[in-house]
Amino acid sequence: MSASLQRQLPHASSVSLNGRQVPYVTVANPRRKSISIYWTGRVEVRCPPGTTKRRVEAVLKEHADWVLAHLPAEGVPASRYCDGGVIPYRGGQAALVLGQERSVIMKVGDRTEVWLKVPKGADEDAVKMALALALKKYAWRVINDCWMRVIETAPKLPVVWRLSSAKTRWGSCTSRDTIRLSWRLIARSDTEIEYVIAHELAHLKEFNHSPRFWAEVERIYPGAVQIHESMRTLKAADKLDDL
Repeated sequence: MSASLQRQLPHASSVSLNGRQVPYVTVANPRRKSISIYWTGRVEVRCPPGTTKRRVEAVLKEHADWVLAHLPAEGVPASRYCDGGVIPYRGGQAALVLGQERSVIMKVGDRTEVWLKVPKGADEDAVKMALALALKKYAWRVINDCWMRVIETAPKLPVVWRLSSAKTRWGSCTSRDTIRLSWRLIARSDTEIEYVIAHELAHLKEFNHSPRFWAEVERIYPGAVQIHESMRTLKAADKLDDL
């Protein structure tokens, strides 16, 4: 990994400030000679390489009043659409990294990061727009891969399937045998995506939600009913409906 890339990778941690647990990230930069604290939608500590966690947290505690003054009130969630924000991605999570030269999704160590070509101080709307564009590009490939696996057991195929921007429905099937799958499925695991595909394929034979329909879903994708029940309990934080 290049030195320039290492400078861009934040390290997440948390510290207790006046009785409140505060998450923060450290960003090392060889050009820095001292430690500085910034609020960029999160607490960001920029420091020289090799700075110890003890030293970073000592500085945070020294400036605790300033840090706490910039945090949202306790109980009020901060926006996840900011530098360091975390979104649901493929059944897990991905961290947003702003201020990059291009938008790309990549594995960095053991975590997934979404690099976005927007300034670190960009407002929420700008971040959401850039993020949606990036996720849509990846959604097509991911969902199509799932599609190709599921159709092997489908007795009937649609005239065509397309990505949609639906927020309240993962997928839909029309009377003209067209299936639409929301790109927001990128938030969920491959297993969940494949279940949604099987669900819509089953509608090509049973355009209802009768026992025959559910039997068809289960035949196309064994275990589908159990996945359906688990997806009904998903919370807003597990989806991308606000994007």
